[in-house]
Amino acid sequence: MKTIKDYLNELQEPYRTQALNNLDKGYEDRKVKNILIALTLAFVWDESPEKHKYWNDLYKNLDPKS
Repeated sequence: MKTIKDYLNELQEPYRTQALNNLDKGYEDRKVKNILIALTLAFVWDESPEKHKYWNDLYKNLDPKS
């Protein structure tokens, strides 16, 4: 398991910088099982400048079941 911040750092740009800028304080060191969980828990998507659809599209692209 890695931290949420570790997983977000693995994203391609511009997602990496945007996700890290949105990362809620206190969640950086929380350990999770995969990038999908990390992205889901890192911040409230709808409260980010990019909004929910942007992050949901990324999530779907990262999800091997999609």
